[in-house]
Parts: sequence; C-alpha cells; structure tokens
Amino acid sequence: MATQGEYDFKSVQDKWNKRWETMGLGRAEDFSKKPKKYALVELPYPSGDGLHMGHCWNYTLFDAYARYYRLRGYNVLYPMGWDTFGLPTYNHAVKVNRSPQEISQESIQTFRRQLKSLGLAFDWEREIDTSDSAYYKWTQWIFIQLFEHWYDADFVRRDGGKGQARPIADLPIPAEVKKSGFKAINEYQDKYRLAYKSKMPVAWCPKCKTGLANEEVMADKTHERCGTTVEERVLEQWMLRITAYAERLIADLDTVDFPNGIKAAQKEWIGKSQGIIIDYKVVDSDLVVPCYTTTPVNFGATFLVVAPEYKDVMALTTVEQKEAVMQYVKEAKAKTDFDRIGNKTKTGVFTGSYVANHVTGKPIPVWVADFALATVGTGALQGCPAHDLRDFEFAQKSSIPIDRVVVGEDGDETPVTRKEQIVSKGMPGKMVNSDFLNGTSFSEAMYKTMDYFEEKGWGKRVTMYKFHDWVFSRQHYWGEPTPMVYCKTCGWSSVGMQELPVVLPKLEDYKMGEDGSSPLEKADEWKKTVCPICKGEATRETDVMPNWAGSNWYFLRYLDPHNKEKLVDFNIASYWMPVDLYYGGQEHVTLHLLYSRFIYKFLYDLGAVPNIEPYQMRRNHGIILGPDNRKMSKSSGNVVNPDEVVNKFGADVVRLYMMFIGPYDSVTPWSDKSVVGIARFMRRVEQMIKNGVAMVNEDSAMSTNGETVSLDKLKRKLAFDIENLKFNTIVSTLMEFCNKYEKAKWTDKKLKEFLVLLSPFTPYLAEEMWERLGEKGSVHQQSITVEESANSEVELVEIPVMVNGRVRARLSVAISEAEDKVVSVAMAIIEVQKHLPNGHKKVVYVPGKAVNFVGK
Repeated sequence: MATQGEYDFKSVQDKWNKRWETMGLGRAEDFSKKPKKYALVELPYPSGDGLHMGHCWNYTLFDAYARYYRLRGYNVLYPMGWDTFGLPTYNHAVKVNRSPQEISQESIQTFRRQLKSLGLAFDWEREIDTSDSAYYKWTQWIFIQLFEHWYDADFVRRDGGKGQARPIADLPIPAEVKKSGFKAINEYQDKYRLAYKSKMPVAWCPKCKTGLANEEVMADKTHERCGTTVEERVLEQWMLRITAYAERLIADLDTVDFPNGIKAAQKEWIGKSQGIIIDYKVVDSDLVVPCYTTTPVNFGATFLVVAPEYKDVMALTTVEQKEAVMQYVKEAKAKTDFDRIGNKTKTGVFTGSYVANHVTGKPIPVWVADFALATVGTGALQGCPAHDLRDFEFAQKSSIPIDRVVVGEDGDETPVTRKEQIVSKGMPGKMVNSDFLNGTSFSEAMYKTMDYFEEKGWGKRVTMYKFHDWVFSRQHYWGEPTPMVYCKTCGWSSVGMQELPVVLPKLEDYKMGEDGSSPLEKADEWKKTVCPICKGEATRETDVMPNWAGSNWYFLRYLDPHNKEKLVDFNIASYWMPVDLYYGGQEHVTLHLLYSRFIYKFLYDLGAVPNIEPYQMRRNHGIILGPDNRKMSKSSGNVVNPDEVVNKFGADVVRLYMMFIGPYDSVTPWSDKSVVGIARFMRRVEQMIKNGVAMVNEDSAMSTNGETVSLDKLKRKLAFDIENLKFNTIVSTLMEFCNKYEKAKWTDKKLKEFLVLLSPFTPYLAEEMWERLGEKGSVHQQSITVEESANSEVELVEIPVMVNGRVRARLSVAISEAEDKVVSVAMAIIEVQKHLPNGHKKVVYVPGKAVNFVGK
C-alpha cells in the first residue's frame, strides 16, 4: 500500500490531468446496452478573456452530475464544443487587424485548457467548432433544405399530427401560373419556401453594422450583444418561416419537462391569439379595410386606424387630407417600431375617408396613426375607446366619440370620460347599448359577435401570432456563408450539395462598409460563380448567417461529429435523442431554445431525426455576481478570475464552492470568505481520508463514539440530491458526514466506497487517495449501488432556513436528524452567513419543518 505523504493539490492535479488524457473517462459509447443519459450544457462562445465564473459554475455542477450517473451504471454523454461565429470575435479581429479564424482558435485553446484544469470529464472525442467548415457544411445544408421545402399545414405526419415540410417540387402550381412559364413558377414557389428573401424593416445595430432579429433586441431597444440602441432600416434579408411551425412549437411544450416560466415565455413570445378579421367597406368607394381584433366590441367602434405603411393608405386619403397624411407618413416611417409602440402620446391624421359600422350603421372615420404597425395583424385596427386604454387616449386627443357598451361590476353606466371607467378585455362586465347582446356577459358577447359577423359574411375567424419570421441575414464577415447564388435570368437558387461547404474566403480587410455592406462584397473572385440552373454567370450571396445558425443543431453533431455523409446518422440519433437534461441560460429562452426547437422539428419532417422535440428536460442556471453584489464586469473591477482561484485553492475547492454557493438557479454573489471556508473543510476531508488510509485494517470496527457507521444513508441522500439538482445540499451533507465520522476508524472496503461517493465532486482528491490505497484502476471507473429502503422517499424533507423570520435558503434533512447537526449544516450555508454578520443569539428548530436564526 502506498505511503500517506503530503497532499499537494498542484502536483496532484498535474499528475492526474496527464493520466486522465489517455484514460477517456468521459467517453460515451454509441449503442451501449447501459441506460443512456444525454446531459447537455450550452456550448460557450470562446473569447480572449477566457472562462468566467458563470461558465465554471454551470460546467462543474453538471460534470458532477455526469460523473455520478456514470458511477450509477449509465452510458453518459457529456460533450463540449465551441460556438465560435459571432460579433465579439469579429469586432476584435477588425480592431487588431487579424483574421477572426486565428483569434477564435486561440480563444478555444484558452477555454479548453481552463476547462481541463477544473477536472471536467467531457467526451473530448466529440468536440465541435461551429466555424469549422466541416461543421458548417451541415449548417449550410439545413439552409438549403429550408429553401427547397414549403410547409403543408394539412399534411398528416407519420406521428399522426397535421402539418409538415414538403419538397418545393410537391407544391401545387395553379394552371395560369404554369402557363406563364419558368419565371412565374419560380416566383410562385418563392412565396411558400421556408427560406425566402424579403425586403422589410429590421432592427439595425449601428455599432455592429448589421441587421438583427426581433429576438436580439432587448426591451430597452438595445442590441442584446453590445448594448447599443438600435435603429430601424429597410433591408433585403433572408427569412426563415418559423411562423409556419407556431402551432407545433406551442402544442409540443406539453410533451416536455420545462419549468412553467420557460413554457410561458415561449408561448408569450409566439403570441397566439384567436379573433376575427372584419371587412369594413369604405363609404363611396370600392376599397375594403380588413381589421383584426380579438375583442369585437363593435357597437362601441367609433373609428379605424391604419398603419403609415398600410398598402392602401394613400388610396384612402382624400385630396383635402393628402398633404397632411403624406407628411405624417414620412415622419412616422423615420421612427422605429419600438419608438412608435412605446410613445405614450398617441398621434394620427384623419385620412378623410369613412367606413360603415356594420351594427350601428354609422359612418366612422379612418385615421392613419403610428401605433398601428403593418407587420401586426392586418395593419388596420378598429377603435373601441370606451373599452381599451390606447383607443381611449387616442379618441380623447382626436375628439372622436367614446361610446360605452359594457358596464363593469361597479354598475357605472355614465359616459366614459376617465381612464378609470374603462372596462377592457378580461374584466367582468355586461353588455349595454348593444341591441341583441344587452345583458350578455362581456366575454360571451365577444363569441356571439364573431358568430354573428360570420353568419352575415362580414368577417371570418382566424388565428394570429405575434412573432414574425426569423431574420436570417447578417451584413458582416464572420458567419456561415449563405449557400445561395443569384442569376439575373433564374433568380435565387441554392448551390449543389457537391459544392458544400461554401468556405469563407480570406480577406486583407475585414471591415464592413460604412453603409453596412458586407466585407464579402469586396471578395470579387469569390463572388463570381455559375448558376446551377442555366450555367450562366451568377453571384454568391454576401450576407452571412446569424450566430444562432450553428447553435441551432450542435447537440446533434455531438452524436456523430465525424460523419462526412450525413448531418447525423439516424440510428445514432435514435439511440441518444432526446437530450435528457439541457442546462442553460434564461436569456436564451426566446432565442436559441425556440430557434433550435424549430430547426429540430424541420429536421424531423425531413426524416433526419427520430422524435418531435430535442430536449426532454430543460433547466435554467442562475447568475454569479461579483463580491460587491453587482454583475461581474471589467469596468466594475469585480471580475473573479478562475485561473487565479484554481491556482490558489485547487480545483476541488473551486468545484465544491461552485456547488455550495447556492441553488443552481439562484442569483448569488461571490464570497472570498466562503471559498476560504470550503478550503478549510477540504483540508478536514483530506485529513480524515489520510487518517483512514493510514489506519486501514480489515478487522477494525468502523465506529465513532460507539456508533456503527453506515454509508447507506449518505448514498440515498446523494442520489436524491443529484436527481433533484440540489448541489448545494450535497456539500452540506458531506459536511455533516465529516462532522460525524471525522475521527472514525475505517475499513478498507468502507473507505473505498466513500472515495467513490466523493469522486464526482472532488475528483482529484478521490483519485489520489484511491491510488494511495493501492488500487490500480481509476476511482471514476467504479460503481455506486444505492439500496432502496422502504422509507427512502419519505426519509428526506426540504425545510426553509430562516434568518429573523425571512427564508434565506432551503435544506434537505432527515426528519429524525439531530438538532445540533441540522443547525450546524444550516449555519454553513453562505446565504445564512451573509445575513448573520454578527452571529446569532438564538436558534429555533422545528424538526422536519424549519430552522430560524435570530441575529445579534
């Protein structure tokens, strides 16, 4: 048996990092007969600054999770890769006049070194890089498939559901279009393709000089990447028809284990609503203005509003109002949608036209107003000012009649002159001044009105969605080249499969044009190509894909990273998919998480993947703040460098602290004091194990204070906490165990069992002591067996830990646990310590219910 010796964490880490390189501890096996578990963390965007503490937190927690389940007999896939396309690398490359390719590879090397220094057992053989042409060949392939398919909402899929992507060649073409020839057919197909080109207003970042998707613009109208206030520009962009999948994106949320908040956020972003489009005939004209509404309070409709961009705005405008309307439209178009929607002062101009209110017979005026958007609904709104705050404010300012047709619970039937009197959608009320609807509840009256209008032929029920098709073009260099070519004769067409990947050319100057044009516009030789249809001269698309393109499907490439013939082998995907647990950030809920679900559903329609959803379970991580309780940033001077902490305390200490800092989804500050506390605890664990190694004797009793030691309870507790992602209480449990058995005598068998249990959390210490016990194999290749006890499910309860009556943390304990041990573990929790700066004068513990500290 090896001698005890001193434990120098630096030499131990160096030693095992070298050995682990050849052992493949994180290697997953395709088609293993073991139960599979695919644990996925969002791949990082490598930057020159290296890892931040948020990365360390996320990856160490789930490394422990992956290691534990390997020990439990699972075939665990825990992969890592790099999301290297994007603006930060590109902007830095322009600044230092170097290629983004070189800079991204340097960043990857830094990240990889740092991840390995933390002892993270990823399956490195499956490592991917989204800016590697061998990878983005398949990103381009997905785009081509989108271009070559349309969505048939009535097609019955193989799973029995309705709606599926089908080849564009299967799109029925009207006879009159066929007669007009190839160009007409092509133009007709373009209206249905899932990837199409369109000229439209988009959010524009003046700093990054590129168009953005709506999802990339924050609520304060800033770019989510750089924080710059966005503008609005009209650009010709590639779009993805994500709206075709809206119903499936909503419905299939019922099949997955996502927190309710995530499901609600995605549903809210999609914004499904059911209403009616009412056709209003313009008085003394053949024009018809269709209006979409979910609240047809038509007996109270006293005006219509059309957007400044509405297609018939000038046709609606009389000669007398032409000058005023033209000036207003010009001014409105200079504003962004965000400015228009957020403007509290509602403005507009009367067009001079009227439409007839179907149920009252009265003519009502048509106005043009900038709070109506051409991209929302039909671009026209009906105003019912007594029952909508926005309509009320506009009507008051514009001297438009305000007719009450709903009475609320207060019974007020007087004219509506104050906003407090408004009874709006969702509020209880009864109809008045509404003919056959009088006395009907507000909500029921809306359905009856829709029935009535459909019977009369005045309108049609429809389902609308708030979100728009996905803007998929970016006007910079560092992104996947869009695999499309333009021919003056044939229009847009995709490159052939044999031409993939379309590789980014190297340039002497990576700067974008001042007008926002792509640097690829300057790559004259690269741009020149041949039309795949007529073989004439053609030009490559110079816009690139957004940084989301490669991360839409990366989890699939992990499964089959070296396949040159397919995006992923179907049988391999059938073995691993769906992802069992996906751990990521809240900021990606309506970005990457929604986008990737859409792309996966499209691939399912193609028959490329086996199931309808990519992720069975999703959990969002929290945020680690700086020691000053603010977001870590260079400008604030509060950034904690992972390298420095690992070098000072060792990787095992950092890993334990990452678990102990708080619940995995919490917002919690970094605490140097608490790291020191964990380091002290680690020294106690080291000493306990070293003592055990020194005294191992198969015949000695494993006992302390006359009490027989058992690992069964510890095993069950760890199993419960890992399954429920309670990493912070795992450390508490280990502290409790150490307190109880610190001076125990260990048998060889029990000490080895304990090291195996400890290994997912402190892999270096466990591996080193395993070797000192004379073992030849790795502790990480052993197994854990958890005996199920009859009362194991009810043995543990979660209790609140309070300070002065306010809940500051939660703790899993056994109902029968001794009070002193519960109090000891609770006192070690960082959040509790933070709120007891001067200690406590009293503690109250109600067994299995709560523990409360009263501060001094």
